[in-house]
Amino acid sequence: LARLRLQPAQDGFTQYLSDLQYGRALANDWAFTGMVGDRIIACAGAVEVWPGRAALWSLLAEDAGRHFVSLHRAVTGFLKAAPWRRMEATVDVDFEAGQRWVRMLGFEHEGRLRGYTPDGRDQDLFAKVK
Repeated sequence: LARLRLQPAQDGFTQYLSDLQYGRALANDWAFTGMVGDRIIACAGAVEVWPGRAALWSLLAEDAGRHFVSLHRAVTGFLKAAPWRRMEATVDVDFEAGQRWVRMLGFEHEGRLRGYTPDGRDQDLFAKVK
């Protein structure tokens, strides 16, 4: 995570990327790193809330967009193979590209989470139910 240079829309999470405790909380059987050569372009995964439900997360590099097709295919494959009945993702309310992508992945908008992020930004909750 410390080597990831986040896209501007996720810049609020930069302060957590060098926090070992934060990294350990995300690193589990469902954490993945996307690389191009020796550059990290994405880190993503899922945290199981309980059997059948997971909270998904993704952190993308500032230049990840030019690798979008490959990233989208990888995430689509992961979602198809994922063992959870319900998967949730949150996206900043004003991050249109992120909201567009989560909808492309088959997630549906469920509501607004006010003051949700550590710095108090609002996020929209999306879910995909198999």
